[in-house]
Amino acid sequence: MKRLCFSRRNTFSRSLFAIVTLLFASLVTSYLVVLNFVVMPSLQQLNKVITYEMHTLLTEKIELQDGNAILMRPSFKKKIYKELGVNFYTELRAMEKGLRWARHYEGLSQQMAEYMGGKADIRLEIAKEHLFFMVKLLSCPKCLDTTAFN
Repeated sequence: MKRLCFSRRNTFSRSLFAIVTLLFASLVTSYLVVLNFVVMPSLQQLNKVITYEMHTLLTEKIELQDGNAILMRPSFKKKIYKELGVNFYTELRAMEKGLRWARHYEGLSQQMAEYMGGKADIRLEIAKEHLFFMVKLLSCPKCLDTTAFN
C-alpha cells in the first residue's frame, strides 16, 4: 500500500493548498458580509425602535407637532406595555426569568446610551419562543431596574 505524500514542491499539493485557502477566505468573507450588512443593521434598527418606544413610554407627557401636550395616564401606559410585550423586572427577577444567560452587546449599549442620553446596558437572549431584549438604563433614576422586551 502506497502512502500519499504531500510535499511542498508537488503541484497537486500546492493546488490543493490554494483551493483550501481560497475556500476558507471565501467563508470568512461571507460571514463578515452577512454580519455587517444583514445582522447588525437589523439589530441597530431594533435598538432604535426600542429607544423610541422607551422615550415615548417613560415620559409623563408627549408633545404633539401642533404644540399641544398629552398627559399619559398610568392605566394607558399599562395597556400599551401589555400590547407591546414590555415587562419591567427587578434585576433579581430578570435573572430568575432566564435573562442571566443573556449576552451583553457593547455596540448596542453604546448606541442606546447615545440615543437615551446616558449609560445603558443591552443584553440579548434568543430563546426558542422569543427574542429577549433586555435594557438596563443606568442613568434613569425614575426607571425600574430592567426592561425586557419579548
